[in-house]
Amino acid sequence: MCGISGIYGNELNIEVVQRMNNAMSLRGPDDFGSWLNNNKTICLGQTRLSIIDLSENAHQPMQSADLRYTLVFNGEIYNYKEIRLELLNTTDTKFKSDSDTEVILEAWKKWGKSCVQKFRGMFAFAIWDEFEKVLFLVRDRLGIKPLLYLNVNNQFIFASNLSAILANDLLDKKIKLESLSEYFLYGSVFQPNTMIENVYTLMPATILTYKNGNLTTEKYWEIEKDTSLSNKLARYKYQDLVQMTRNKLEEACKYHLISDVPIGSFLSGGVDSTSITALMAKQSPYKIKTFSIGFENDKYYKNELGEAKKASDFIGTEHYEQVVTSKTLKNSFEEYINGIDQPSADGINTFLVSKLAHKHVKVVLSGLGADEIFAGYDHFNWLNSKNRFMPTNGNQILSKSYKFFLGLGKVNLYNTTTLSTNEKFNRLRAKLTISDFDQLFSESILNNKISSYGKSYGNSNLNVESIYDISLLECNNYLLNTLLRDSDALSMANSLELRPVFLDHELVQFALSLPDNVKVKDGELKSILKDATSDLLPKNFTKKPKKGFELPINRWLIEDMRDFVEDALKDNYADIFFNREYINQILKNIGSQQNNSLLLQILVFVSWAKKNRISN
Repeated sequence: MCGISGIYGNELNIEVVQRMNNAMSLRGPDDFGSWLNNNKTICLGQTRLSIIDLSENAHQPMQSADLRYTLVFNGEIYNYKEIRLELLNTTDTKFKSDSDTEVILEAWKKWGKSCVQKFRGMFAFAIWDEFEKVLFLVRDRLGIKPLLYLNVNNQFIFASNLSAILANDLLDKKIKLESLSEYFLYGSVFQPNTMIENVYTLMPATILTYKNGNLTTEKYWEIEKDTSLSNKLARYKYQDLVQMTRNKLEEACKYHLISDVPIGSFLSGGVDSTSITALMAKQSPYKIKTFSIGFENDKYYKNELGEAKKASDFIGTEHYEQVVTSKTLKNSFEEYINGIDQPSADGINTFLVSKLAHKHVKVVLSGLGADEIFAGYDHFNWLNSKNRFMPTNGNQILSKSYKFFLGLGKVNLYNTTTLSTNEKFNRLRAKLTISDFDQLFSESILNNKISSYGKSYGNSNLNVESIYDISLLECNNYLLNTLLRDSDALSMANSLELRPVFLDHELVQFALSLPDNVKVKDGELKSILKDATSDLLPKNFTKKPKKGFELPINRWLIEDMRDFVEDALKDNYADIFFNREYINQILKNIGSQQNNSLLLQILVFVSWAKKNRISN
């Protein structure tokens, strides 16, 4: 696991890439490397967190023996040993290391771009072809590892972090208004955009080619069901599908345990993380270390430390937990802002539990992604209601959600029966009312015509009428733009590698190909996953109601951290982006349920923008 960077241009100075490396040093504190070709047109850099082959032989940037190819790589290729053996059996390759980095290099040498079809893992890498004078960037299928780029003034710049690109003096740090809109509407920026104008994210499963100043991209995989497999699976009995799901889970977990350092696991007390931890414990030669965070008892928030401890005792892990408080958040907030890389309305939980885990391990497994591919969110069940997405007396899920959004002042989102399912879904996901959105921003931002309220949450061409449709929608939006981006940034901010087992691409394609009615069965969410792992879980573990783990951050902000929040929002820097009268009104009404979530979003954005000296 690493941070990578590079510049393609003319008369380059290696110190620029070294400065970019320094900006993401926490991604890889074990080793640093940089390389500049002889005619000073390409410069590559890397910071390394040593996981596979801890020796100097795995140092990057890494070059092929004939000096044609130079590679920098971030991630893990879990099946690298199989590919390595294939290369040994079919070529005269002589490996100098036991690393997956060298396997990528030699696989590219033999098969070219098509080699990515063989890779099973999470990865973002850049490879320079000195003979053809061409640069390739490649990102993994699900977008687990990030890769950002900028093409400006005849220079092409890329890096794992936005902070590394911002370290380059060529960039005008100007906010992208469309991204600002997306952040406040949906909590994060929609890829390929970033929060900065002209900086983009390479999309998942994409190969970018840069040659002679020309940039092209091509997709090598799509996140979708395998129609042939789907038709085949539809003919199986439920219990057979349960066993097949279990087999796929065990296989994915086995691959994710490839490492030359011990691996731990996040254990939140839910079905997803507990299942992964239990599968891991069955296959691991050593006792697993698990990590949970919680808080002091609070009548409004569920503390899952007890559930996590119960799971740990049942599995037999070496368990570590931390009770976090408002003081913990206040003392860690600046560090969190430094690590987030781009503003997000989510992720503080991941940051704090990663900070705990970093004290004991370099790698953790995570249950991230299970809700998206196995239908774990409440709205997967809403499609089965008579009045989709609309509150009814007979639907407790919707009635509960209606009351929640009523408290946020979002009741206007439901006052119509004429919206399509897609439009209702879009409005349901929005964090702001139309009124709030129109009042939030400063006159200078509004004069620049910020994107209007109502930008589509998902693909407007997708007719959201099935569980499969919602899975695609969530994988391409919330999972990609919020969960994966935050998990990478905030785990790596603690020099910790996070491996989301459920996002093994073969497991994802299998899950998406399963019939809808085995994922939500008789109203039970994630039915097939629960049945496939029931023997791994404590008794009655799957019977407890699902509740996303949430720290009482909003209460902390308005009570214990009130002075901290007021000082931040009264800063003149906030006036660059926001309507001062509206901010003052929020501060005057601090503590009202309607403004709590927005308060955190504004605080995070202002703190991030001021730190990075962002302009409008």
